[in-house]
Amino acid sequence: MIVDDSRRLDSVLHEILYSMQELMHIIIIDRDGILITSLSRTNECLDEVGEISVFSGAMFESAVAQGACMDLGQVEFQLTEYSEGFLFGISVGQGLLTLMSRKSVPIGNVFQVLKQYRDEICSLLSNYEISDAPLTDEIKSLFASQDFDGI
Repeated sequence: MIVDDSRRLDSVLHEILYSMQELMHIIIIDRDGILITSLSRTNECLDEVGEISVFSGAMFESAVAQGACMDLGQVEFQLTEYSEGFLFGISVGQGLLTLMSRKSVPIGNVFQVLKQYRDEICSLLSNYEISDAPLTDEIKSLFASQDFDGI
């Protein structure tokens, strides 16, 4: 079942990314910014996907906290405009979908596509265990027993 879900998730990301020529990268992360999966049209920024994931998670969770403090409700979409493009963020259940585009993208169309696929992505991610479970002593001992100097 997880293999089928993973294939469908990859297919959905492909459908979203190639729905508009201006879309460049799509990333799904957990709420802590840990990369779940990604897809890119170009080799640009591939080395930075981990950093982008962490920053995207922090930006989105900051917006969640701001909304809660100001009684504005849940974050529906997040949009950051840069001089050369946009970064879109949308909650997908236990995760966050981040989409990067060129500046020429029709913003309304991006929101429409993200809304179209949101429920399906949420459903697919619900089959994965994404949690904030603390590290057990057994897991900690595995790290303690390893020699990471060569990494």
